[in-house]
Order: sequence, then C-alpha cells, then structure tokens
Amino acid sequence: MTLKKCTKCKKNITKKAPELECSRCDNILHADPTYIAKLVRDFTREVKKAVREEMKNLEKSLEFLSPQILNMEQSIKSQDTKIKNLEDETKTYQIKYKS
Repeated sequence: MTLKKCTKCKKNITKKAPELECSRCDNILHADPTYIAKLVRDFTREVKKAVREEMKNLEKSLEFLSPQILNMEQSIKSQDTKIKNLEDETKTYQIKYKS
C-alpha cells in the first residue's frame, strides 16, 4: 500500500493527520484548519462565479421574455373584452327576441 502525500506540504497522510481529497482535481491535503479555510475560500469563489454566470443567463432570458409576456397579457385583456362584449350582445339579443 502506497502512502498518500499532502499536495501542499508533501508529508505523508496518516491516521493522526487525516486527509481531504478534492474530487475535481484529486489534490490531497491534510485536514488542517488552514487548508480547510483555503478550500472553503476557493469553493466560495467558484460558487460565486457560477452563480454570477447563471444570473447573467437568467437576465438575458428575462429580457427576451418580458416583452412577450406583456404582449400576451395585452392580448388576453383584449380577448376578455371581446368575450364580454359578445356575452352582452347575446344577452341583449336574447332579451330583445324573447319578448
């Protein structure tokens, strides 16, 4: 069995000095608070970068969809008005020709 070595300090990983292994880059580090803090900072930076990129994509989508949604709302209002007018005409017709 080969001993794993810490990527930072090059010392062997032991039971007394457990390891953390990055699943993305396969780096192995001692589970030392200093290393963990750096990993958290790196992870946080990557997450912020990914979120910013996704927000840009979302903003582009919203810019594209907003006018379309407004047009649909106006069309629905127009159709509602026409339906209401037809209903009123039908009622008037029914009243006029029932008597």
